[in-house]
Amino acid sequence: MLRRLQNRSRAVLNSYRSTVDVLAGAPVELAYVSDGDANGVFYYIGTNGLRDAWTNPHTAGRITASASPSIIQGSIEELVDRTNNTVHTGQNFNSNYFRFDLGASRTLLLKSFSWRQRSDSGDTQPISLYVYGSNDASNWYLINKYNTGSKSVTGYALTGGTASLWNNVTVAAPGTYRYIQFYSNVNNINAGYLTAGEVELYGTLYVT
Repeated sequence: MLRRLQNRSRAVLNSYRSTVDVLAGAPVELAYVSDGDANGVFYYIGTNGLRDAWTNPHTAGRITASASPSIIQGSIEELVDRTNNTVHTGQNFNSNYFRFDLGASRTLLLKSFSWRQRSDSGDTQPISLYVYGSNDASNWYLINKYNTGSKSVTGYALTGGTASLWNNVTVAAPGTYRYIQFYSNVNNINAGYLTAGEVELYGTLYVT
């Protein structure tokens, strides 16, 4: 009886150690495989480290998605709900962004991101997109910027013009960040809206 209890205690301890390793251990590599895959950061967090059934990480309180200006179509949680939607900010040429807070215990070395065009139109795809990282939401560091070159704008070139179209873009982050922000000041109809149907991040995730 004593030996069985000792073996059971050892098994429980090993299970606990395994769980701790997932939550706060070695960095986790999350690499893009295909559009809409189950390999991204938001999917990983939404499944509690692949241990639970997936749930929207924003509505579950595991991450915080936000936008500026305010959303006028769709809702912010739809950016990470694994279905294609239309999330549409108001118009502001100087302050259009989607921001993702991964939480106080997580930082990410961003290596790529997937951006899906809005579900109802090929319009308002960003032609100028800047990717920033921060650890305090005050000091922001430029990770990458991209541009189509089509409207004399510096920024990022997403292949646009088709509803629901995916783009996966490789980046080279200079460090690890808690916050990832996508900023745009013009889209493919030369307006100051920011829209997307879905966003996913990939890279090396650190949990403390």
